[in-house]
Amino acid sequence: MIKTEKRSDFIKNILRKCPSLLFQTNAKGQTPLHVAARYGHSVIVEFLINSCANARDGGLEKLGMDQLNKVREILRTRDQESNTALHEAARCGNVEVMKA
Repeated sequence: MIKTEKRSDFIKNILRKCPSLLFQTNAKGQTPLHVAARYGHSVIVEFLINSCANARDGGLEKLGMDQLNKVREILRTRDQESNTALHEAARCGNVEVMKA
């Protein structure tokens, strides 16, 4: 649990300084969301989705259309093999990530 908290804090600090990294892709066309989903980091997946929407106290339920469109964009982003982050989570059997 402590390692996950440290990772989450690290990612939060990085995204505060450079929020555009959320949509950057690696050589395989994968976003940070793809990578977190593949490795089963459900806490980080939830954080990345919320960060994408700039969701605050109300959570994803109280988002405006612009925020919803950003969330849809990152959730639908496909890598070079046409996989979304959900595909990555399912392929690796990461149920908690799929729920997130």
